[in-house]
Amino acid sequence: MTFLTRRRLPAWVLTAVLVVGLAVGGLPAGTPTTEPADAPVALAAATPKKPSIVLILMDDFSTELLATMANGMRMKSQGASFTNSFVADSLCCVSRSALLTGQYPHLNGVFTNNPNSSTNPQGGWRAFKQNGDMATSFNVALKSAGYYTGFMGKYLNGYDVSTVDGRKVAPERPTGWDSWRPIYGAQSSGATAWGWRSSPRWRWA
Repeated sequence: MTFLTRRRLPAWVLTAVLVVGLAVGGLPAGTPTTEPADAPVALAAATPKKPSIVLILMDDFSTELLATMANGMRMKSQGASFTNSFVADSLCCVSRSALLTGQYPHLNGVFTNNPNSSTNPQGGWRAFKQNGDMATSFNVALKSAGYYTGFMGKYLNGYDVSTVDGRKVAPERPTGWDSWRPIYGAQSSGATAWGWRSSPRWRWA
């Protein structure tokens, strides 16, 4: 059981979700051997290393505002641009769930930011969890492919700590993440925006 402490986070952390996949493996260094002069030469194709992947999700602004963000423009210039890209739904948790699973809301079962039901949640972290979406998130496939996966920032609406015996306890950790550094208490309204809590160690494991 992990207990948490309240801490202030840098302002930039509040606007982005950072998902990092670091390639692991590669070809080990070979040991040279001596072959007879007339021995056949075996030609092995070089296996390219997996590319490292960094996905930064910037939230709550329109596309024309990107030009006013120096760091955002710098990241754009150094990354990939998709000129014909669309979101499944512009609502916060619904869009994030679609991004994580690659599925439309009617397939992943996340239709809104909040559960709206104690027994049959329609949105938020509870719906994502109840519909088994953790197992179909892209990070699980990346981890299976040999990547080291890490997450830092806002996850899903309603993913928050609970109180047990007067102490704050972390929620269930989603599967498929080697390093997990979420911001807790990110709701659909801005009421808790300046009181978000991070996991105890704000660094990569």
